Amino acid sequence: MKRVYMAVIVLTASCASHQTIPENWKLPASVEGEKCPDISGHYMDSGEARDKKSHIYMQSHWFFGDYEKYSVPPGKWSEIRKVSIRQEGTNQLEIVAMSDSGTIEGKRILKKESGDFSCKDGWIRITGSISSGTTGSMGYANYIRSFAKTDGYLIEKEEYDSFGVISIIPIAGSGTRWYRFSRVEGRGDEAPVH
Repeated sequence: MKRVYMAVIVLTASCASHQTIPENWKLPASVEGEKCPDISGHYMDSGEARDKKSHIYMQSHWFFGDYEKYSVPPGKWSEIRKVSIRQEGTNQLEIVAMSDSGTIEGKRILKKESGDFSCKDGWIRITGSISSGTTGSMGYANYIRSFAKTDGYLIEKEEYDSFGVISIIPIAGSGTRWYRFSRVEGRGDEAPVH
């Protein structure tokens, strides 16, 4: 019987990593219900992770690595330095990725009524899933990315659960990660008109 338990432990590896928000990062004011917060503004594409050692790029969370879909040559994505968000009321978000010169490198429109985002407790929430696979392995992850503006930053809380198989070994994981993106000074809350 011990061999059966050991086999289950070996074949099912899992991990969980749930970060708490850093003490010096300010949370937005709590709002009950489904009212959408205003997150419009211009932000640096390169953001700060909780551990301060690594950086995250905001473009990867708004465009989800599906860059071909936005008709931008692959090399142009490396020129992105800022991401502008324009909010049309509470029903539409326009996300614009820009180079230092202000050239638009990519644009995405998200509509609440289409299910592209929702609002809960003072956060704009985007849910989705990612799958990948190669010979001998496959993976799948569900995520919720929540955004709110506070104290000169766009704060992001990312919650995920994942499952994968490498050879015949299943691996499951879940976690919470925190990021923040500095607001670009001297710019209004409007994304460029085009």
